[in-house]
Amino acid sequence: MQGSRCQSRYYVPMEEQVFRHGSESAEEAQGADASKYGLKGCDRKKAIGPAEKRELVDYSRKEHGISLRQACILFSLHFSVYYYKPKPNEDHLVRDALSSLADRHARWGFWMMHHRLRNLGHLWNHKRVYRIYTEMGLNLRRKTKKRLPARTLEPLLQPIYANETWSMDFMHDVLSNGVKFRSFNVIDDFNRECLNLTLDTSINSKRVIRELDKLIAWRGMPRRIRVDNIPEYISHAMAEWAD
Repeated sequence: MQGSRCQSRYYVPMEEQVFRHGSESAEEAQGADASKYGLKGCDRKKAIGPAEKRELVDYSRKEHGISLRQACILFSLHFSVYYYKPKPNEDHLVRDALSSLADRHARWGFWMMHHRLRNLGHLWNHKRVYRIYTEMGLNLRRKTKKRLPARTLEPLLQPIYANETWSMDFMHDVLSNGVKFRSFNVIDDFNRECLNLTLDTSINSKRVIRELDKLIAWRGMPRRIRVDNIPEYISHAMAEWAD
């Protein structure tokens, strides 16, 4: 009895049933067994999407003459899905409405525009409107130019006398050991004479005032001083000293 069972065609050896690490997978073994016993698989691609199922239903009704109910049951397709017609995309209407609102009201945000569209009778969902709103780039912050005050343009004329106009400015550099330092320079615009040269790692507005007091005590007071718009020159202490 045992010998006849071992020689049966339904017997599968034990070493073909056990799969160890690094051996063939279960799908490969199943395919090998199927080909071994004369079984053939189906090479047709499965219908996954509703559109493909609709095509199969139409094909089965046309070629094989089965009813719609039988075809839908065969391919697991509901009647409502078969008769469904996709709605046309109307995003261009939302784009036109948002574009017109953005042109007329540049300072409005998303919710202001959305409420305005609701008041105009457009019952679009706020998620859909916000999606198109971001695609148009309306949620990005607009960069506007700064409005600078109007300045009186005066020609830069060379003085004809000494001590009439001074110019002062800062320069900076780095030593070989990495220490940064600044230089406070004052020149006379008449003959480009260097009146002051102060070197230090830090020079604030109070230090500038002290250096100018020393220079005025030695050289005299000028009629005007040309400076740049830097913090040391536009501070309150410097304005009080100039007054």
